[in-house]
Amino acid sequence: MQYLVTVCRSICTNRQVQPKVFCSINNPTVANLVATGTAIKWYSGATGGAALATNTSLVDGTTYYATQTVAGCESDTRFAVAVTVADPSAPTGSATQTFCSIDNPTVADLVATRNINSMVYCAATGELY
Repeated sequence: MQYLVTVCRSICTNRQVQPKVFCSINNPTVANLVATGTAIKWYSGATGGAALATNTSLVDGTTYYATQTVAGCESDTRFAVAVTVADPSAPTGSATQTFCSIDNPTVADLVATRNINSMVYCAATGELY
């Protein structure tokens, strides 16, 4: 009896940890993670474990790991993505602001101050917090 054994190995070439920033207001999940390849699966560890469901919420400060499956063979190396889920503080200002009606005030006349130490730019939406 003869057997044909095929050993395949799909290699993730970029082994550096790639940073990715998400905004908490967008409720990011595993489905928002991006890796280039075929049939990508995401894991919470560098080895072992079960693949994460696409609706799993991302956690700030966590590294997620991707594999790809080609011709039925899942890669044995994993691509790491370090996730930041930014949650900037609300702006401050006076809750009561007075305007003269003769000046035709608009929303643009309202004054709020943002905390410079907590500014975060969300590339996906273009918003600056």
